[in-house]
Amino acid sequence: TVSPFAGGGDLITLIYLLALFRFFFTLSGLDTGSPFAGVGASRELTLGILVEPMLILSLLVLALIAGSTHIEMISNTLATGWNSPLTTVLALLACGFACFIEMGK
Repeated sequence: TVSPFAGGGDLITLIYLLALFRFFFTLSGLDTGSPFAGVGASRELTLGILVEPMLILSLLVLALIAGSTHIEMISNTLATGWNSPLTTVLALLACGFACFIEMGK
C-alpha cells in the first residue's frame, strides 16, 4: 500500500506547528488592544491547555503502536492492519474528540 502521507514528515514537528499556530493566534488577539479580543485570546489559551495534552497523547499512542513518529509509518501501520485494535480505536476517538473541541463546535 502506498501511504497518502509519503512526504508528511515527523509527528513531533506537526505537534509543534499546531502549538505555534495557537501561540501566534493568541498573540494577534492580544495585540489589538480590544478587551473582547483579550477575552477571546484567554479562551483560546484555556482551550489549548485543556485539549492539547489529549491530542498529543492520542497521537503518541498511535506512534507507539506504529513504532515510529514518522507520519508515513503511522499511516502505513494503520492502513495495513491494527496490532492492538482497542488501543487504536480509543486513541482515534480521543483524537477525534480533541479535533471536535478544537473546531469550537
